[in-house]
Amino acid sequence: MDKKNVLDARDKLLRLRQDRQTDLSKAVAVIGTCPDMCPELERYFRIETNQFSPFEMDLIADPDGKPDESRMVKEYRRSGADQEEPLAHELRPIHVLEYTMNYLCLEIVNRYDIHGNMAEWFDFIWSRTRSIRKDITQQHLIDIRSVTLIEQCARFHIFCAYYLCEQEMKDFDPKINEENLNNCLQTLKDFYYDLSIRGISCDNEPEFRAYDILLNLGNGETLSELKHFQPSVKQSADVQLAIKLYQSYDNRNYVKFFRFVRRADFFKSCILNRYLNGFRIKALNIQRRTYSVPKSSIPIAYPVANLIEILAFDDVNDLTQFCDRVGLQHDEDNIYFRKNHIIGIDSGNLMTRSYNLVIAKLHTTPGQAILGNNNASIETFQIQPVHSSFDMNNRLIYDKNNLISSSVTTIQQPIQKANEPLIIQNATPVSLPTPFIFKNQIDKLAMNDNVFKTKDQVSFRFPQIQTSEHSISPFQVTATPLVKQ
Repeated sequence: MDKKNVLDARDKLLRLRQDRQTDLSKAVAVIGTCPDMCPELERYFRIETNQFSPFEMDLIADPDGKPDESRMVKEYRRSGADQEEPLAHELRPIHVLEYTMNYLCLEIVNRYDIHGNMAEWFDFIWSRTRSIRKDITQQHLIDIRSVTLIEQCARFHIFCAYYLCEQEMKDFDPKINEENLNNCLQTLKDFYYDLSIRGISCDNEPEFRAYDILLNLGNGETLSELKHFQPSVKQSADVQLAIKLYQSYDNRNYVKFFRFVRRADFFKSCILNRYLNGFRIKALNIQRRTYSVPKSSIPIAYPVANLIEILAFDDVNDLTQFCDRVGLQHDEDNIYFRKNHIIGIDSGNLMTRSYNLVIAKLHTTPGQAILGNNNASIETFQIQPVHSSFDMNNRLIYDKNNLISSSVTTIQQPIQKANEPLIIQNATPVSLPTPFIFKNQIDKLAMNDNVFKTKDQVSFRFPQIQTSEHSISPFQVTATPLVKQ
C-alpha cells in the first residue's frame, strides 16, 4: 500500500476516535501542528492525481517537470456541510503560515512579469493566500501576527486590482478579486476591534482604514464610518489623505483630486487607479461646458500640455490614446471641445495602468511591498525540506517533535504494495469514545480494510487473545451510526 493510503487510514482512525463537537459553547479551537507549507497527505494526493501547479516545480533542478514537495503549498478547499473537522496536523501553526506567506511573496509574486500565463499566476497565489486565511479562521487565531498575514493578503489583492486591470475577463475577474479584498478588510475590522478591547493596537490600522475609504469613493455612507475609528487612527496621515481624496472626488474638484493622487503612496494609488479615467471624463465634460461658446459650432482648442498637468497623464502619448478611446478630437498641440459633443465611452474596459501615478512609486519588488515595512530586510528565501511521517524503510513513525497527533502510538507494519490488503499490527490499544463500547480490555488490534469505509459501515473484528493472565473469546464490535445532534 502506498503512503497516501496509509496516511488516509491513519486519519480515518483518528476521526473515529474524535468526538464531533456540536455545542459551540464547549468547542475548543484546534491548534495546528503541520510543519510544512502543504500537509503531507495533500502532497501525496495531488502528486498522484497530477493536481499540482507549475509554480510547485523546480524546473532548474528537475527539467522533467516533476513537483517539488518543498515548494508545494496547501491549496484552498471550499468548506461543505458534510466536511470533516480538520485534524491538528492538517492545519499550519502561525510560524508556518508566516513562512508560507514569505515564500509566496518572495518566490512567486515577484514572477508576475516572468511567467507567461498571468491567469495561472493569479489563481495560484489567490488559492494559497485564501488557504492561509482559512487556516487562521479554523484555529481561531486573533493576534498581531495573524493580523499581519491578513494585511498581506489584502495588499496582494490591491496590487492585482491595478496590475491585472487590463487583462481579459477570462484571465482575471476584478469583481472576484475585489470580493476577496473586501473579505480581508472586513476580517481586519473585526480583528482590530477585538484586539482593541484587549488593549492591543495595530500599527497598520490607519493604512487599511484608508484603503476602505478609497474603495468607496462616491458612497454617501463612507465617511459615517469615521465615528467608529480610534482618535489616533482618524487623525493619522493615511486616513486624512483618504478623506481629502473622498471629498475632492465627491465635489468633482478634479484639480485637487489629482493633486492628492500624486501624494498617495503605491498601494493607495493602486486603488485610485480605477477612478482615474472615469474622473478624467467628468473633468473634460466640465471643461467642455465651461470653454465652449454657446450656440456656436466652432470647436474650442485647449493646450495638450495643460491637460497633461491638470489630469495627471503620463505623457502626450498617454493623453492621445485616451482621447482616441473617448472620441475627443486632438492634434499634436491641442484637444478640441465641441459644445454638443458629450465625451465618454460606450463600452469596454475603461481602466488602464498609469505609470507615473502608480508603478513609479514602487521602490522595491511587489512581493517585498506586500510583506510590508517590517519585512523589508527579507530579500532572499531559503527553501526548507519537508517533513515525512515515514522512516527509511517506509514505516509510519512518530515525528520527533510530536507534531503529528499521538492518537496512534505505534504502527510497525511496513508499507505493502498497493494491491495488497492493509494489515496494521502491534498497535497499542486505544480507548474509543462512544458509540463504541468494549466489554473487555483489548491488548492487540487487528485492522482490515474497514478503515477505508464510512463511519456507519465500519466494524472491528478482534481475534482470540491468549496471555498468561487472561483469555478473551472472539467477539464482534460494530459501530452504531452517528446521529446528528
